[in-house]
Formats: sequence, C-alpha cells, structure tokens
Amino acid sequence: MNSRCGYKLSWASRALSNGAVVAALYIAVLLIAAANSSSRIIAIGESKAFCEIDCHVVDHVIGLRRVDDTVIVSVREQFDPSTISPSRGIGALYPGGRRFALVDSSGEEVEPASISTAGNEALFSSLKLGEYRRAELRFVVSDAARVRGLLVEDDSPVSPLLIGHVRSFFT
Repeated sequence: MNSRCGYKLSWASRALSNGAVVAALYIAVLLIAAANSSSRIIAIGESKAFCEIDCHVVDHVIGLRRVDDTVIVSVREQFDPSTISPSRGIGALYPGGRRFALVDSSGEEVEPASISTAGNEALFSSLKLGEYRRAELRFVVSDAARVRGLLVEDDSPVSPLLIGHVRSFFT
C-alpha cells in the first residue's frame, strides 16, 4: 500500500511542477509582450481596432471640442467589414464593453461624466456588418488641462491575463 501512495505522490508532484513551469513561461511571455507594447492613448483622428470573437470593432476618435471646463470627445464605433471570415455570415455583432478615459499631458486619466449616442442607443449594443454608432463623451476637466488623447480599452475581466493585451497587468 505504501508503494502505491509513493507512486500517486510522484505523479502529483510531477503534474504540479509541470504546471508551475507552464505558468512561469506564460508570465515570462506576458512580461516580454508588455515590454514591447505600444501606447494605449488614441489621438484625435486616430482609431483603434478591438478583436472580437470573429471580427473587429474599430473605435475612431473623430473630434474634440472644449466648452469651459468640459471636453467633449466624439467617437465612432464601427463593425469593420474587412475583418470578417468568409464563413462568418452577415449576422449582427455584439461588441464587448469598453472603458474610456481622457488623458491629459501629465498622464492623469479622467473618466467620462456622461456618454450619449444619437437616438439614445447603447454604445455597445449589436452592430450589423459595416454599421457604425456615434457617441459623445463628456469629461469635466480644469481649464488648464491639456488633452493628450483618449484611452479606450476592452472592459473584459479576463483581458488583464491575455498576452499582448493593452490591459495586461504588466503594460
């Protein structure tokens, strides 16, 4: 009976050590990807693509205007028709949530005070192939704040664990 316990313990310890090696390799690749990642800030006129399950949604920062202590950023979210697989079909896409923050020249992030869309549609509701939705994000900032750009990130709870993702713990 004792030799049987030793065999089980040996098998379990090998499985545990192999799991630790895989976890260490994953963390190493995550750190390397983070060290080579680019800026997450989108300037006015630029865009950022988000990989959904079978296609891409592109967020375009199309304008910015300032009214006293409020900065209004216009964003267009589009279901990019050039990124779908031929076997996908033309069904609607349900994009994941996004987090927006205005970033000033000192690197401070300001969350939007409000987000509004034409027709009061939800910004992340279903989109048909090629369809887009416009939104205005209102931020309350000091008059002296200089806007550097807009931070737009995927709001999925698992995204910090993905290699190469902008919300990775190590970026």
